[in-house]
Amino acid sequence: MTRNPHHGSTLNDFLAEEGLLEEVTYGASRKIVAFQIAAAMKKQGKTKTALAAQMGTTRAELEGLLD
Repeated sequence: MTRNPHHGSTLNDFLAEEGLLEEVTYGASRKIVAFQIAAAMKKQGKTKTALAAQMGTTRAELEGLLD
């Protein structure tokens, strides 16, 4: 029986070995923040334009964060 060399390792271990852990963690964090902002906007009935104005930024900048 051939033993799996990755048995017992974690996804984080694999990503670190491939040099991808930091990039994947950053991308996932960004998606989580965007999801939370979108959910809060929906709950509060805010438009992207209104939220951008409240944040002191432009709608285009907010779009970049959410996309």
